[in-house]
Amino acid sequence: MPKPADVAVAAPAPFTVLPKPEATPAPAAPAVAIKPKLSLSGFKKAKAATEKIHPAAKSDEELQQAVAQFCEIKPRFDADKDTLDQILKPQILGALVPQILSSRGAEFSMLALGPLPDSPGKPQAKLMVTLTRQLLNADFETAMNSLVPIIGEDLFNRYFEQSPELTITVADAEPDQRQQLIEELAELAAKYGVNIAAKDNIKPLDGFHEARRSVFTADQNIAMFAAIPNKCMIKTTNVKS
Repeated sequence: MPKPADVAVAAPAPFTVLPKPEATPAPAAPAVAIKPKLSLSGFKKAKAATEKIHPAAKSDEELQQAVAQFCEIKPRFDADKDTLDQILKPQILGALVPQILSSRGAEFSMLALGPLPDSPGKPQAKLMVTLTRQLLNADFETAMNSLVPIIGEDLFNRYFEQSPELTITVADAEPDQRQQLIEELAELAAKYGVNIAAKDNIKPLDGFHEARRSVFTADQNIAMFAAIPNKCMIKTTNVKS
């Protein structure tokens, strides 16, 4: 049987950076006074998140390499994230969380050994599952209706409290009214037509996490987690080769 003829494959076109258009000088703009800053002195401001940012590419070659790596890694990262979040994480938490909640020990974490074999200078891979005190996706009424039948009103009132949050979009008000709105927030929100989104959260009180070891039974712990799950963190160590 004759072999198919070799087909020549064209080499991919080299990556090129389009030259920047020459900038044309813009006409001088008239001086504009800076708008007065809204004062939030009456509110506790959250600290801005900080992260290390690597410097920009310094050459066309470095930019080409960065673009190629980004295009290669991004699809794989997205696919791996779906596998982690939708398949592997539920499998791990479903097996380990009931064991953690059934234990009467002092820790709220559990180690699971991975399949990587021991080798000189490289310990076996480990996975740590830790339960936090934070509850997930729980408004107060839903949580109360789910948890009271499990633990009763007395324990619910002792270890949980209503924790409302209000989110107000100050930018919905006229610019010259925003400072006044901030200063008279509670009384004037309706007057200025600002949309207020309310979250009626539930927050475990101090002592709740410890009470899981001494007050609630293992069955109650597992039933509460099934009804209103805690936030869980998964961390791996010694995985990289």
